[in-house]
Amino acid sequence: MLLLDCGPLPTLSYGTASSTDTTYRSTATITCHTGYSLHGNATLTCNSNGIWGNVEGACEPLGEC
Repeated sequence: MLLLDCGPLPTLSYGTASSTDTTYRSTATITCHTGYSLHGNATLTCNSNGIWGNVEGACEPLGEC
């Protein structure tokens, strides 16, 4: 059985995405650097098309709207 792989996790400004696996249905968690907060999804999912989904999460400076 061939497992789909989503490849490297997206690069984030002011944060990191981490996962133990990059294959179909795996999840990754976004963590923001100190002084930044997450706006959007904190979890990415490796989709059946081989692309990471829910990548609209971003780390923004605290206190900004």
